[in-house]
Amino acid sequence: MFLLFTWGKTEYGKFVRLKKQRDFILSDYTDVWRVILLLLMPDKIYKTEVRSIFNGKLFNKLKEAIDDFYYSAFKPEIKPAIEFVEQAKDSATVVFEHLRGEMGDSKEIKFSDTRFQSNLMFLEKQFINALEGIKVSKKYIIFIDGIDVRPDNINYNEYLECIRESPKRYM
Repeated sequence: MFLLFTWGKTEYGKFVRLKKQRDFILSDYTDVWRVILLLLMPDKIYKTEVRSIFNGKLFNKLKEAIDDFYYSAFKPEIKPAIEFVEQAKDSATVVFEHLRGEMGDSKEIKFSDTRFQSNLMFLEKQFINALEGIKVSKKYIIFIDGIDVRPDNINYNEYLECIRESPKRYM
């Protein structure tokens, strides 16, 4: 199953602005990308896979959390996914509230605007756990069109930072 998303000038601008606002380092772009890609998958999987009461309770709770975050109007596109990341504190809070009973003994977790990286790591972990808990009948591949075109208003170094993976992640 192929998923195609379009990336444009607006998205680059948001990425660069997000980096400047959050003052994060290059490796954080990789973390942002991972959460965005993991967010784009659940809606498509939910719509295409056969669901049963035994298949993916955690996944269904995560889907409910995403729907609540977007007031049940989430369209699996890049722009809403970037908003989800930009508001990582609120996103993590909504996801936690939906998954609280599924997370074992976790009674309360505090999310903070100043802990952007921690919020992203929490979201990534929840998406991975939910996706690992379901059985899919197809393989899914995400294509992002337009990422290879650098907008005129983004300098070359910022462009490279947006699209390349940080080697620090694997050291």
